[in-house]
This record gives sequence, structure tokens and C-alpha cells, in this order.
Amino acid sequence: MPSRLSRSRRAPGRQGGVAAIELAVCALVLLTFLGTMLQVARALWYYNALAKATGDAALYLANAPTSELNSAGLATARNLVVLAAQGAGFALPSNQVLITCSPAGSAPCAGAATPTAITVKANVYCIDSFFLNITFVPPDVDFSNINVTARTTMPRVGYW
Repeated sequence: MPSRLSRSRRAPGRQGGVAAIELAVCALVLLTFLGTMLQVARALWYYNALAKATGDAALYLANAPTSELNSAGLATARNLVVLAAQGAGFALPSNQVLITCSPAGSAPCAGAATPTAITVKANVYCIDSFFLNITFVPPDVDFSNINVTARTTMPRVGYW
């Protein structure tokens, strides 16, 4: 009888360390999933801030008189987008804000034709800090820069 008990006590000892290996594998998968969720949340944060900023700038230009659709008015609209991005916590260079007018003949927004719609587009890269140094990601997959673009088109007042 005592030999039977000693055999049953040895059986669980052979699986020592299995729980630690399972924890390591699960932790790797869960941390990767957590990092992915955080990156998607940050990209959505950037997009929401850019969408609001481009909407505000397009609304400003849509309500502006035609005489203000010159380089000074466009610079003011660009600054609205850049300052809103800074307020949301990320840097947006002013050359990443593109303002166009419709119809195409009024391209610089200060031509002879009166524009009927204003489009403001902003583009920013969400630099990845989590997946930057992970080595098991294939080399053709680039997570280091996530491109976030927001575009808003508003009709000019009196043209809809």
C-alpha cells in the first residue's frame, strides 16, 4: 500500500513547470493583443481630433466671404487645424494640411471663379512605439507608421 501512494505522488511532479510555460505563451499573446488595442485606440484618437479640426477649418472657410479666400485666409484655416492637433496632444506640420476649392477652376481659392465647396484634408503619421522592436513580425509588414487621414468637404454658404 505505501508504494502505491508514493507512485501517485510522483505523477504530478513530472508536469512541474507546465503552468509556467502556458503562462509565458498566453502572456505573449495577450500582451501583443493589448498593444494592438492601444495602437488602434491611439489611431482613432488622432482621427477624431483631425476630423473635428478639418471640419472646423472647412466651416470657417465655407462661411468666409470670397475676399478672405486668399493666402491669409487659407493660412488661418491651416493654423486652426494645426492648433487643434496640438491641443489633442500630437504634432501636425502645416504642410500636411491641404485646402482645395471646387470647382477645379478655383484651385487656389482666390481665382476668378467663385468656389462652391471647400475641402480640408489633414494627414498625420501615428508613430508606433509598441511594435517597433518586435522581431517576429514579417519584414514586409510595417507597423512603425500608421497613416491617419481626415477629409471634410463643406459647401459654401449660398451655394447648396
